[in-house]
Amino acid sequence: MRHGPEGDIWGLGCIIHEMTAFRSPEIELTESIKHEEAWFRQNGMVVPTRTIQPRRYKAFCHYMAHHPAAPTRIDKAPLTYSKLLNHFMMRTLDVNYQKRITAYGLQRSLPVLETLARNIRLYGQESLLNAFDDGQDDLSSACFSRTQEARCRDLNAGQPFAGDCEFGGGSNCVPIC
Repeated sequence: MRHGPEGDIWGLGCIIHEMTAFRSPEIELTESIKHEEAWFRQNGMVVPTRTIQPRRYKAFCHYMAHHPAAPTRIDKAPLTYSKLLNHFMMRTLDVNYQKRITAYGLQRSLPVLETLARNIRLYGQESLLNAFDDGQDDLSSACFSRTQEARCRDLNAGQPFAGDCEFGGGSNCVPIC
């Protein structure tokens, strides 16, 4: 686990997961070696030089090895949260910190999505809130941003959106701004 902004985003995902699934996003593996010193030796691991607290380092390595990340989807029974919330939670819990959504990505996406969700409800198309899946979607932030800008430009000019609409299609397009 990296320390820094990536870890903060992971922490946000853990909080959402804990609040919705009532458990942390990890599983405990059964193991034959309970004591971290013995486990550390058996696996041929070495404490890096200049480690201030070697015992804590070993305990941390032991814990991380036996508690891998295992986020639970929160949009399937028995949990009943939206796929949109699940999408963002799973993006924050991506094990690969380089693929994990950033604070900037959240900051840019959430206000737009708040307006989108409000408009989706206003237009009576709540099913569109379930268009996200597994924290992966076809809307890269650049594509999403260009689409948003085009929609806002058209709406500000008093014209219907001229482009393709991912959220309903054609005249059923739900404005996002």
